[in-house]
Amino acid sequence: MRNKLNADQSGRHAAAGADSLNKRNLEVGSEWTTARRVLAATLERRKPQPARRKRTCRMFLTVYLSNNDQHFNEVPITPETLCRDVVELCKEPGEGECYLAEMWRGSEHIVGDGERMFEVLQKCGQQRGEVRYLLRHQRAPGRESGDMRLEDSG
Repeated sequence: MRNKLNADQSGRHAAAGADSLNKRNLEVGSEWTTARRVLAATLERRKPQPARRKRTCRMFLTVYLSNNDQHFNEVPITPETLCRDVVELCKEPGEGECYLAEMWRGSEHIVGDGERMFEVLQKCGQQRGEVRYLLRHQRAPGRESGDMRLEDSG
């Protein structure tokens, strides 16, 4: 019985010691975190800034997969994104030829495979909200079988 009492008391003392150690570690940890933040900020200010930063602009293009408004993909677009990249992201694995069509005020325009989508979107300007992009699940009109180039019709 006496051994059990001593074990209980030593357990309580160990727990109390662990609590004070944890509190001390938290205090030291927060001081350490604060010191790291100050050091990081100081180093950031000292780091030589390049004269010109390359900015990566990113926007999202909504591509409708059918005539139904509920079937669409949001595709991230950068200045380097080509139309063929968008088509490949939107079509189903193993699906045959597809093309991207731009619809605006009732007229449809085929977007060429090699066109940069960022530039296509910028050309829309103020009317961008009125333009819709649709994935057509067929070979583009005027494209010969095996010909990867698409003439711009418009």
